[in-house]
Amino acid sequence: MRTILFHIPNQIGGAPLLGFGILLAVWACICLARLGWIVYRHGWSSEISSELPMMLLLAVVIAWVLPALSDDAGLPIRGYGMMVFLGVIAGVGLSVYRAQREGYSADLIYSLALWMCVAAIAGARLFYVIEYWNESFQKDTFRATLVAVLNYTQGGLVVYGAFAGGVVAATIFFIRHKLPVLKFADIVAPSLTLGLALGRIGCFLNGCCYGGLCDRPWAVTFPAGSPVYMHQASIGQIPLDGIHFDPDPFAAAVVKSVDENSIAAQAGLHSGDRLVAIMIDPPSPKKPFAYPADESTQLSVAGATEALATIHDPGTKLVFRTLSDAGQPTAHSFTLTAADLVQPARSLPVHPAQLYSAIGALLLTLFLLAWYPFRRHEGEVTALMISIYPFMRILEESIRTDEPLIGRTGMTISQNASVLLIVAAITLWIFVLRSPRLKYIRAPLLA
Repeated sequence: MRTILFHIPNQIGGAPLLGFGILLAVWACICLARLGWIVYRHGWSSEISSELPMMLLLAVVIAWVLPALSDDAGLPIRGYGMMVFLGVIAGVGLSVYRAQREGYSADLIYSLALWMCVAAIAGARLFYVIEYWNESFQKDTFRATLVAVLNYTQGGLVVYGAFAGGVVAATIFFIRHKLPVLKFADIVAPSLTLGLALGRIGCFLNGCCYGGLCDRPWAVTFPAGSPVYMHQASIGQIPLDGIHFDPDPFAAAVVKSVDENSIAAQAGLHSGDRLVAIMIDPPSPKKPFAYPADESTQLSVAGATEALATIHDPGTKLVFRTLSDAGQPTAHSFTLTAADLVQPARSLPVHPAQLYSAIGALLLTLFLLAWYPFRRHEGEVTALMISIYPFMRILEESIRTDEPLIGRTGMTISQNASVLLIVAAITLWIFVLRSPRLKYIRAPLLA
């Protein structure tokens, strides 16, 4: 796990890099050069009106969004965001190569890629935000909520949201430029799965999209504070400070049991106590803080687990505010010593589900590339992609433990989406197989 790779400094030579600074000036020069090149090659064409909104959108991101994501050390470049970026670069490069072999210009693919990337990231983030709104994104202020929603580089993109956003953007692009939809979809399809393969490596670096407990030799562990560590702690697989909770992370933080001689036991906590707040006063110069920050908010199992996982320093004073079974409020205080800090340093071994998914997506990419020269109808490659991937995702979800089951289906939201995609694949196959057969077949693997 490598959440942050490095930081980009906020200033260079005393001049601001982010916001209204050097980076925005460089982007403006790139955009002017690009627009000038389009005018030189094609005159004032529809490509300008197609690319200009995206250029302006990225300028807004540089001017206002990136500064909001920065910390004192600068803009953190995270492993997840870097792998998503590399996935985009690799996917666009493959599409350009394949499109040029079919007689299309690279500029057309660059324009398409810009639209699809922005729409895919927006769709993927929107899907994730809707799914985890109450747990992760509903903050005390509008600014805090907006920063949490936009900070996708820490993880939080859902493949099916990206697929939906990309499809909408691509359809609009194909219609505006009067392009053959199925033919272009076949060209682009392997690029999507290649980008997914690299993106899943980013999930591994971030520690999200994790699997369940595993006793195989290739099982992996993640450090304290990682998503899988917090999940295992919230369901009692890793007891923090001797407290065991209900396995539902969204449930109220009611103490299920307390280990003998633990911090919680020494503080006077008992089975059945409901934690309403945890006050943490670390040694100076750190400032005290509380969970939850808003006193009107109920403390959940996930919130209590997060609070306990932040405690690392001897001398930290804890105050547990509880309600007994009879509704009697009580405060239990305790000051930590070095001997009390015995929490596990890493999670229990789990399946590297992220790497399973990356390998599966790469194999699917190679299969689609190999099938392309032998297709008999336009759209076959795309139909294969949306036929195979849902089954891969259903199997993958069976070993993942990071997504809750939805309603009475007994499946996660991604498994439900997979079923809908299978229905869409069947519909597409019916349309594709009824379309005219191709008159020639190309031989090269990457054609």
